[in-house]
Amino acid sequence: MAANQETAARPADTETTKKAGVIRRFLRLAGPFFWSEGTWTVRLLAVGVIVLTLFQLGVQIRINWWNRDFYNALEQRDWNAFTHVMLFFVALAGVSMVVAVYQIYLKQLLQLRWRVPPKACWRSARQNRPPRHCETRGQQRLHLSAPQI
Repeated sequence: MAANQETAARPADTETTKKAGVIRRFLRLAGPFFWSEGTWTVRLLAVGVIVLTLFQLGVQIRINWWNRDFYNALEQRDWNAFTHVMLFFVALAGVSMVVAVYQIYLKQLLQLRWRVPPKACWRSARQNRPPRHCETRGQQRLHLSAPQI
């Protein structure tokens, strides 16, 4: 009976362990990118992408509510409500497009910054020091040569 209780408890434990392992691997991979010297703009870009994603989610929810108002106006054959709802849709669609374009722009900027090493890597490469802050994917190190001027 005790053996059955132990095996029943293991799947939940392994699921928690897997989640903790994923978070640990993500922090090991992305930690130097977000927390190295001179990356406050990267943090702002990441926060901007998250905020715009949440705002876009709110706009989509409001479009669902608009759908309800639109069909209510059609069902009641109310011309004033119909024109009001259609003008509101134009505004919602415009806001949604602007937010989506700006969100994609910030996301692509963040992806570009991900591919370019932080300033500390270039500085350490110019000074012929081992690059301490340039870790990628676990223990591998990114070795850079100084730019030719």
